[in-house]
Amino acid sequence: MASVRLSEAQWSHILSKSGRNQEPTGDAPVDAGGAKVQPGRSRSVAYIVGLEADAPDTKWTFLQRSIDAIVQSFQPSPVLTHVELVLPPPEEGLPTGTSPDADPHMNFATYLGRKAGWGTTFENAEDFYLGKNFDAWRAIPVVAWDAPQRLRSACETHHVETEYAAWYRLYNYPFSVPPLRSFAWTLDDAPKSPAHCAALTARCLRLALPESDLPNSSAWYGPSTLFLEMGRKARMQSYLKQLNDLGPPLSESEVDANEEDANTGENALLRGSDRDVKELTQLQCHLGTEKIAKKGIEATLRDDPIMARMWQKHLGKSLMKWAHVRGALSDEDMAEFLDERD
Repeated sequence: MASVRLSEAQWSHILSKSGRNQEPTGDAPVDAGGAKVQPGRSRSVAYIVGLEADAPDTKWTFLQRSIDAIVQSFQPSPVLTHVELVLPPPEEGLPTGTSPDADPHMNFATYLGRKAGWGTTFENAEDFYLGKNFDAWRAIPVVAWDAPQRLRSACETHHVETEYAAWYRLYNYPFSVPPLRSFAWTLDDAPKSPAHCAALTARCLRLALPESDLPNSSAWYGPSTLFLEMGRKARMQSYLKQLNDLGPPLSESEVDANEEDANTGENALLRGSDRDVKELTQLQCHLGTEKIAKKGIEATLRDDPIMARMWQKHLGKSLMKWAHVRGALSDEDMAEFLDERD
């Protein structure tokens, strides 16, 4: 029997119709009294990264390989087998005195058979992020007030050590595909309740950024459908406007300086050596990745899926180099670390 796979555009249309016909704005959340809660910092950017499907690991068990086959076979395009959050550090980086070997706290994820945590705490993290999977990462931005810090706080407080869903329920993946996802709402969505990667990521977004307005329960989403939902055209239109309006008005010289920093960050993250990446300031990393993210958004808004995928993949790889080569150290600590190495 021939299989039918809908395109990204078709799935985005379906997801938009299944929502509440309300464009997510990314504005500050509204408190109980109806006033907008304005955090101390201006709007900022977090990221969702997905891992495009590839051949299963030869070391996996039969059950793990079977689940991977289910995830790949029953999801829409783009077929993703994993999804997680990347949360950039503040522009000043981690506090002075932090060790270069400290956990940069940028990737938050859960993996099959493991508890949720920060990416650098997982065994063989460098190989997972920068080695065999490096060319398969793909990312989209999430723009909201103080998004990285709000998500980081929620992850630390509510989601670290969350158990992966049980094997005898096939890790809850059947509830993320038709027809069983009609019953996804019956699964416990409270913090710390077992979840696979997409359900955990959706839960983090729902709790930390309620203005993200996810229309379905967390367990309803698989890696692909969450990526498609958060990458819908309406969201991208809103995100582009917010990225262009980010921060206070700047003088012409400040605009020129930011553009130079953005170009430096983009070039080093896409084409530079590890040394080039380590020499970047945190501001250059922020501006460089935001510039790449904008190019992906603009391609999405032009209905150009080929270029959108290309820039999303560039963004995914840039984020991994930022997180696992440059890390979250302050500029001063990184400069001192490099001087000691020379």
